Amino acid sequence: MNINVELDIDYRLALERSHGNFTQLQRDLLASLATGEEVAAGLLAPLLGLKHHAQLNLAVSGLAKKLAQASGVEPPRRNDGSRRWWQIVATGRQVHGRFYWKMKPGLRNAIADQRHVIGLSPIYPDVLDVDHDNLLEGAGTKIVVNSYERNPVARRRCIEHYGRPAWSVVSTSRRSMDPSLRE
Repeated sequence: MNINVELDIDYRLALERSHGNFTQLQRDLLASLATGEEVAAGLLAPLLGLKHHAQLNLAVSGLAKKLAQASGVEPPRRNDGSRRWWQIVATGRQVHGRFYWKMKPGLRNAIADQRHVIGLSPIYPDVLDVDHDNLLEGAGTKIVVNSYERNPVARRRCIEHYGRPAWSVVSTSRRSMDPSLRE
C-alpha cells in the first residue's frame, strides 16, 4: 500500500510565513530531518532529548499544521477521514516494525535555500536505512557501525549561546590533557 502522496506545496513560501512560529523542538526536528536521511521516530526522539517517540510525532504534526496553514494546503486523509499531517513534512515507510520518515525533497531544498537550518550533515549511523533483504553471494556489503559523535543540534545550540571557542582556549585545553604538549 502506497501511503506517500505528492502534494503541491510552495515550501519556500510556507517557511517564510511560518518559521517565526516554530518551537525550538520543531526547529531541531527540521535540522535533523533536513539531512535527507531516513530515520525512525523512536531513534530520533532520544537524539532530540525526548523520552518517547510520541512527543516527536506531536512535534511533526504541529510543524506540518503550521506549514499547511501557511501554504493553504490540506493534508491527505486516511479512510476514516483523519488527517495524515506528517505527509506535509515527510514521506514514510514501514520497515521491520519501525516507521521511517524522510523529509520531502521540496522542504529540504527550501530549508537549504533559505538557510533556516545550520549544517546539513548526516545524523548518527545507527539510524540509517539498511537493506536486510538482499542475500547476494560475493556482492558488496554495507556495514553499519555505531559511532557516537556530537549531536549536531546540541552543538549548534551551544555555539549560538556561548559562541565559538577561541583557539587559545582549545590549545590550552589540549595542552592540559596531553602531557607531551605541556610547556
